[in-house]
Amino acid sequence: MPQITGHIPNVPVDVTQLNLPEHIQLADPNFYQPCEVDLLLGAEVFYELMSPKQIKSRPGMPILQESKLGWIVVGPLTLNNCNLKHNGTQNKIHCNFTKEIHENLTKFWALEEVQSIKQPLCANDEFCEQHFTNTTKRLDNGRFSVLMPLCEDPETSLGDSYKMAEKRFINLEKKFKKCPDLKQQYTNFIKEYEDLGHLTKIERPTFGYMMPHHAVIRESSETSRLRVVFDASAKSSSNKSLNDIQCIGPVVQDDLFSILVRFRQHKYVLSGDITKMYRQISMDESQRHLQLILWRDDDSRPLDTLQLNTVTYGTASAPYLSTRCLVQLAKECRDPVISEVIQKDFYVDDLLTGASTEHEPTFGGLWEAGVKSAKHHLKRIIGNASLTFEELSTLFTQIEAILNSRPLIPLSPDPNDLSPLTPGHFLIGRPLTSLPEPPCENMKIRTRYQLIEQYRQSFWSRWSKEYLAETQQRTKCRLKHENLKPGDMVVFKELNLPPMKWKLARVQHMYPGSDGVCRVADFITYRGVERRALNKVCPLPVTADDEDDAETLKEISTSSFQGGQNVNADGNIL
Repeated sequence: MPQITGHIPNVPVDVTQLNLPEHIQLADPNFYQPCEVDLLLGAEVFYELMSPKQIKSRPGMPILQESKLGWIVVGPLTLNNCNLKHNGTQNKIHCNFTKEIHENLTKFWALEEVQSIKQPLCANDEFCEQHFTNTTKRLDNGRFSVLMPLCEDPETSLGDSYKMAEKRFINLEKKFKKCPDLKQQYTNFIKEYEDLGHLTKIERPTFGYMMPHHAVIRESSETSRLRVVFDASAKSSSNKSLNDIQCIGPVVQDDLFSILVRFRQHKYVLSGDITKMYRQISMDESQRHLQLILWRDDDSRPLDTLQLNTVTYGTASAPYLSTRCLVQLAKECRDPVISEVIQKDFYVDDLLTGASTEHEPTFGGLWEAGVKSAKHHLKRIIGNASLTFEELSTLFTQIEAILNSRPLIPLSPDPNDLSPLTPGHFLIGRPLTSLPEPPCENMKIRTRYQLIEQYRQSFWSRWSKEYLAETQQRTKCRLKHENLKPGDMVVFKELNLPPMKWKLARVQHMYPGSDGVCRVADFITYRGVERRALNKVCPLPVTADDEDDAETLKEISTSSFQGGQNVNADGNIL
């Protein structure tokens, strides 16, 4: 400890009045002079140093106690000494209490604790939630239409705001004259606002709230340096503003600390934001008269009245309405993963999320690519034909089976095993099968069933050729690729195969040319060994080089695939 207590004794003591024996040796010969404590002894050591011999004096005087260090003077001291006139003098000892440490530690953990239980809503917050549930609706274009939660009647609470807004706008025009560039940016902003349908020019209504507006210049912004702020806190003639009669609403999103903690736990992160978040939400027509502004691009013209049609930045309830629409969107979303991301990983309009694998954040892009592929071929096969819902559903189901029948990777490293892993294994645990049908592409159609079958076969004929062409190596016009290795699984380019049938083989031996490039190889098929040119051979899309993907696919196939495969005499999967 840096300090045990003050100087002991507090004041000098006249040792001549103590009548100390001359033959004793004191442990501290200068005990009567105030000084610091030299050594602090514990109780277990103190009593080992004490001896039983004592010398007592008259009452009110100290006792002489013998110790192994010498004689010690202890006890009360009542002397009529001028140096002891300070009767109020006291010895002060620094104490350390465990209770105080415990209380401070409890307060520390209380401050650092993450609040996992949300606080109950107050009366105003409950009103906002009930108001949002009862008044919010979805428009035909899918956007939300909301009403501001007002705690007072605007027609009785708000006074005239036109003169105040007019005065503020005239001051803004004076700034425009000093800075023409500011006026140009401001004019472009209002024009864009109008072009997007977010404001409408109207006649001045008999009642409404005029919001003054001004410019905020952001020098550090990389997109737009100018930001127009609408002041809904400007007082009207009744000394009340639009924000004064609004309820702010509760916080419906997680706090930023929790979002950042989850964000840092992801191995791969993804961030983004919602463009013009507030303006993506429409304001109900019954309250648009409360969002009016004055504008003109030429000071020689009269002022125009513009009505804002969306949630406006600067109103008290705007943050609640926008974030509450996000929460509502998450509740209506059918995909549980997307719903959880919307509800937990958004802070206002900023998205902070991630995934445990590199490909997981782009799964949506893969789905979109699949939809695009199916749509591309369907438009060229069906054309302008009119199909019923049942016929179109049947055709889509058959096309989905075709897409999910493509081979991805060998199921085993055995060079004699021609069983591939297909997307069908992840859906039903076994390869997809198809009943054989006679060719319908060039025959006369007599029934609707034959029409659907013809569409299916046409899709297979076109898609399978283009799919194999994409997987085939083209070394003449692209970068050179590694040669196939013995044991690799490939697909033969065969014409007139029925839908969902693939001619599979394994590489047995490669024949390189003088330039080291292999153009011919022997392949093991169910009919035996065949020699083929490599321009008629397509490797599987997932190879042994894609170690992570290949191992993942094999692990999944081992756990989900329980049955065998049916293979005909031609080496085709049934």
